[in-house]
Amino acid sequence: MKIIRVFLGLVFFLLCLSFLPQDILPQTLDESRAKEFINSLISNKQDISNYVLPSELEISNLLGIKYKDVKFKFLIGNDIDDNIKSEILKSGLKYNVSLNNQDDVYSILEFSIPEKNYIKKYYFRNGFMISRIFYFTKEWKRIESAHFVYIVSDSSLINNYAINAVEKFFSNVCDVLQIDKRSLEKNKIRYVLCRDQDEIEKITGYKSLGMCDLAYDCVLSTFPCHYHELSHLLINYKLQNISLFTNPFLQEGFAVAMGGRGGREPYIIHNVGFFLAKSGFIDYKDLLNRQKFIGEDATISYPLSGLYNLFLIKTIGIDKYLVLYKKYSTDNSGINQSEINLTDLPSENSWNEFINDRFTPQGTFPAVNDEFENTILKTGNIIIGESQDFYKIGIKDTAFLKEENPQPGYFCTRFKELFPQKNYSGEKYAFVADSKEILIYNLYTNNLIADYTPSFSIPPVEIKSINGYYVFNITKNVFGKELNGLIVSR
Repeated sequence: MKIIRVFLGLVFFLLCLSFLPQDILPQTLDESRAKEFINSLISNKQDISNYVLPSELEISNLLGIKYKDVKFKFLIGNDIDDNIKSEILKSGLKYNVSLNNQDDVYSILEFSIPEKNYIKKYYFRNGFMISRIFYFTKEWKRIESAHFVYIVSDSSLINNYAINAVEKFFSNVCDVLQIDKRSLEKNKIRYVLCRDQDEIEKITGYKSLGMCDLAYDCVLSTFPCHYHELSHLLINYKLQNISLFTNPFLQEGFAVAMGGRGGREPYIIHNVGFFLAKSGFIDYKDLLNRQKFIGEDATISYPLSGLYNLFLIKTIGIDKYLVLYKKYSTDNSGINQSEINLTDLPSENSWNEFINDRFTPQGTFPAVNDEFENTILKTGNIIIGESQDFYKIGIKDTAFLKEENPQPGYFCTRFKELFPQKNYSGEKYAFVADSKEILIYNLYTNNLIADYTPSFSIPPVEIKSINGYYVFNITKNVFGKELNGLIVSR
């Protein structure tokens, strides 16, 4: 009787296993399946979705974004190069496949061609392919907001202020693009926050400050508020079905127009674009050709294209702008020849009217005297006065402001980068000034929120030291909230 009970128990256990999803059954990738996977990649003849972990396929398709002429979205950026495939099929190019089982669950498959110094790595869980993101962040912490899931290597890298700032930016861009925000309450955007560029490189294979992963529709960044990369993702979400490549004057221009660049607020980059346009340093028409755009330094091409795309959106409206964006999106075979036709753009007079009359630079302006009305804070190192629209600030060199109750458990990596000899103790704003430049950082978002350099301003106004203080005016909206109530950090 006991033997029968044991037998029935074993049968019941096996039946339960048969109903479990395949992606949670413990198994390693064997050599036969590894070779089948590589052969399927090379041949391009069959659907390889059955090699992918089902939950990973679901994540790749979660936001509904599709790219024309892309057979397998989950392979974007990680497929074997088409020229390599062709050489293998036509010329018998030799390659190696090696398998490294990390444990009973995870495996790493390496495809290599030594003579070409070519290597591709694929990661597997229970015999099914997973993304590098899944593999390297599987033990990271998850933090959710209304529309985002943050995946962080260290929870001290993020704070509620930054999370709310991203939500506010997200809401603003959704309003511009006319996206129903409710559609992203259930299927939330994933935001992978890395400690540094080394962590990004480990996950993506590329060292960068941040990027938008098209295969799995997520933002990876070293900044808690990387608006630029989020802008890339949101316009793709709006369009849903788009070609993989877009002329960079529009693609990068839109991301700069909405989100600035990594670590710098949008209006700061717009101001640089304004200087470039007004000074005649470069003409936007010189950037309409893709090859010329990528051949120009990004510190020039990005700001000017960002300002011009802001002009486009404000001038022709978002509907016509999206039509233009799609028109200059194409597959890999056509992107190198991409050039925006001037007849598709507003008149030169309209652009000149925008930069001469309609666009007003935001941010910081040197003051001409040391009179402080309505002083709200004064110490030996910083003075702040307040008017209806501006703060008047004087600092001797470097000053820090903090809240009485700083963001708990947060550590600012930007602070450590900027001030390696100092200890971070919850500071919210950092002010740095001398005769050449005025800089203000929001240390909760890690973003530069104000930058004034006389040589990049029209007209250039010298930064003067008045009674030992570098004095300047700054628009209140730069700080988001009132400076009243903040205290000086020593």
